[in-house]
Amino acid sequence: MEDGFILNDCNYELKSPFNWIHPEGASRNHRYKIQAWIMIDELLRASIISSDVDFLGTSRNIALDWIDRFLFGDESDEFCWYDMGTGQRASLLAYITHKTILDQYVPGKFLRNSKFNYSKSNLLKLVVACEIHMLELMSEERLAIHSNHGLFQMAGLLALSSSLPIIKSSETARKFAIEKIELMLNEH
Repeated sequence: MEDGFILNDCNYELKSPFNWIHPEGASRNHRYKIQAWIMIDELLRASIISSDVDFLGTSRNIALDWIDRFLFGDESDEFCWYDMGTGQRASLLAYITHKTILDQYVPGKFLRNSKFNYSKSNLLKLVVACEIHMLELMSEERLAIHSNHGLFQMAGLLALSSSLPIIKSSETARKFAIEKIELMLNEH
């Protein structure tokens, strides 16, 4: 985490605010990977292995920075809603949101707490981002059903809908994802 994330000889600091601007001449692949949050993938794996460093917190802060800029802010990027990248980002978003909620739960004490110990506005941003990703991934005209990209899209949708059944769209999203995965597996 201290050395940053290196992608194609470009070093990105793993902190918020994150530098979402691509270096000049960056390939399409490079640009999509940054929008898919590839830089926090290993941090989330590390958060499962060790609690010595707040890997989840760093990942969450970078995710919230993206949400603030690209969902609630005015920033845009050609690869912001790229099909496969949206699915990959959705899987990471599902994990971050679910883990953020569960990390606050302490059996026998949770209901006696006067408040949830994580910023309500930030938790709300994560939940809204999850809902937006579900709706985006259920868009038939954007589904890359003809390729492996569609499988990534539906895997992200399935992760969101399974991890966060409290979201209104979850049941519909889960059924949609399973139906489309079965269709793609039969047709590919």
